[in-house]
Amino acid sequence: MKSLSNLGNYQSHLLQYIDEASLPKAYGGELVDDDGDPYCSAMVGSAGPIPRSLYRSQMSKDNYRPEDDFSTVSIARGDTLKLQFDINIPGTLMKWEFKTDNHNIGFGVIKVIENEDGTAENYEVIPIARRSCQDVLEEGNYCCEDPGTCM
Repeated sequence: MKSLSNLGNYQSHLLQYIDEASLPKAYGGELVDDDGDPYCSAMVGSAGPIPRSLYRSQMSKDNYRPEDDFSTVSIARGDTLKLQFDINIPGTLMKWEFKTDNHNIGFGVIKVIENEDGTAENYEVIPIARRSCQDVLEEGNYCCEDPGTCM
């Protein structure tokens, strides 16, 4: 996907996806707000400073968890860390929270299903994908409906 700044005449590109009557006049449409503002400031929120109350550090003070609740692990580029959990009770809730120092990281949850013939199959119950968690804590959970092994 191209950014609008790389498109040159971005108005014509916007009008391919947005009806002219719904697009603010300042961006090539026909819409103005009740005050005649072509940016439709009364209808379209504009960017601005993020309130300090929404900063993660402020939120962390409200939901403080001691650092010794967490573990620190170093994973080199291209390496893998697999944690195995044997789930014995149906309905067990797995929860995770993690953050990286500098880069994104691949994460997912795999359920291992043992077949009657002794073979095992892996199913991605949380798809393995890159998580951008260098700025914001990655949090999630998965309810294990059946006993088994999750990695």
